[in-house]
Amino acid sequence: MNIYLLRHGQAGRSADKDSLRNLTPSGVEDIKVLARTFATMDLTIDRCFASPYHRAQQTAELFLSGSSLACSIESNAALRPDNSPVKTIRLLEEADKTSNILLVGHNPFLSELYGMLTLANSDYGIKTLAAGELCGIHFDLFGLGLGREVLNMPPGKN
Repeated sequence: MNIYLLRHGQAGRSADKDSLRNLTPSGVEDIKVLARTFATMDLTIDRCFASPYHRAQQTAELFLSGSSLACSIESNAALRPDNSPVKTIRLLEEADKTSNILLVGHNPFLSELYGMLTLANSDYGIKTLAAGELCGIHFDLFGLGLGREVLNMPPGKN
């Protein structure tokens, strides 16, 4: 099982509500470049879960279309920035263990999830995902602390 964590691209600072913020032109370009690079790696995504926030939905759409991946985006409130990673852990525990799953969301949530999946420790700061960064975590057997990072693609470096 592979789990890919993708933090939304750089977002604008102003909107009527935080959940409505759009990606900036730079954020859009970073995700497009990331997607093109990912497409050359011969990797697959079977399922994509994204936060219902607009910038995460935009990021998921740009990444999947730019990578030529044909899976739908499943909006999931468990990926909102104000949630605990525990709900997402439950979602992953119920998933097909042969799947490659993309989670698109926000910080500090994704960085805490990264810590739980790789070190069984949710301390924010173990790894802080930058806006537009993609990390791949591989599991031979799914469980907290059992994943190992196999891919790291920072924004603008691809």
